[in-house]
Amino acid sequence: MNKRFNQVPITCPRTGHQRAISPAHAARFTGRSLRTAQRWANGSRIDAAASQVLAFRVFGVLPGDAWHDFRLIGDRLHNVHTGETWQPWELRAGWVMFQELRERRRRDIGQPAILQAVRG
Repeated sequence: MNKRFNQVPITCPRTGHQRAISPAHAARFTGRSLRTAQRWANGSRIDAAASQVLAFRVFGVLPGDAWHDFRLIGDRLHNVHTGETWQPWELRAGWVMFQELRERRRRDIGQPAILQAVRG
């Protein structure tokens, strides 16, 4: 008995590259049922929200035009043009330094301090 296993095709919205994943992985990543993912594998149209989640998970593509040059690879944020990568702790540290700089500038011009909580 020869079974043919269909896979869910996913196209990168930025580059047009295409990959395929199993219906089980597609169902797990999107929170949809396995039967829905099997329909996608058999040629049914994937809804926009699920397509965006799959592109994020498979290609690391972040939604929105502001994130066009960035990809999420593992736990690192990667800039595709400059090759720079950042880990989560680096981004948090950068945000704290940005807030400290903003507060120093406010003190210089005599405005009251406004601090925002940083959650990690």
